[in-house]
Amino acid sequence: MVITGDDTVSILSKSVQRYPVIITCQGKGKAKQAGKLQVTINNPNTVSLTNLCLYINEIEELKTGLGLDDIIPPQQPIILNIDINKLPELPINHSGKQLYLSGNLTFLFGNNEPGNIGLDANSWLIIEQMYSSGVQGGLDEFLG
Repeated sequence: MVITGDDTVSILSKSVQRYPVIITCQGKGKAKQAGKLQVTINNPNTVSLTNLCLYINEIEELKTGLGLDDIIPPQQPIILNIDINKLPELPINHSGKQLYLSGNLTFLFGNNEPGNIGLDANSWLIIEQMYSSGVQGGLDEFLG
């Protein structure tokens, strides 16, 4: 704080520039089976990212968030491999095998300042799936 002769008070504060963190998630596997998701997090900032929690809307077990114990070092990307217990099915009438992912990553800049970033548009799963009939129980029940 600086007090001048005319009783004017000025408060000086340091503004810290934060650059956008980029997170991309990609994977492939068979519907309803276990699989892996490769998560790439690029931190262009001068401080580490801590207290990470990943949310992905299309993967049931990640809808409520998955806490990651990792620390993302400053100014470099890191690749994490996450085990998924059950990959999703493609929606009915979905064309192709690629399912785009949506969600976000919450974190702290340097154990202090909260941050939140959405998944990059290049986040997806390739789902191998025979057929999605929309009939509960699947194709076997329909033919059975």
